[in-house]
Amino acid sequence: GRRVLLLPPSAPWVFLLRPWSSSCSVCDFGCFETVAMSWRAESTFVKSSAFAEDEKEYLKLAKKLRDILKLEEKSLNGEKLAQNQLDKITSKNALLKEVTALAVKLPGDTDVLEKNQDITALLPPSAQKDIEK
Repeated sequence: GRRVLLLPPSAPWVFLLRPWSSSCSVCDFGCFETVAMSWRAESTFVKSSAFAEDEKEYLKLAKKLRDILKLEEKSLNGEKLAQNQLDKITSKNALLKEVTALAVKLPGDTDVLEKNQDITALLPPSAQKDIEK
């Protein structure tokens, strides 16, 4: 009979079938040997550039800021907020500082700032001037 080995996706090893012989005395098919190898050693993954990482981080922070703006709007409309929501609102200034620092570091050809003008408008005027350069 045929045996199949199922491994979870997190398994650190990959099993490859490598031709062993062209004909087999037991069956009429070519037999294969199983070769275990580390998938990490064979990986072709290349880390993306630092610019892409900065852009991703900018987008994450922009999302957090939008969430805070929504919470502020709810609060202004008289809605009662939970303590964790109030804590988020108090972290707004720190997030703005982080976004400002990232915005200045982004490459000139990025479209992240243009696509997130609502967040760019929140940045201090001095940072906006640095971004335009």
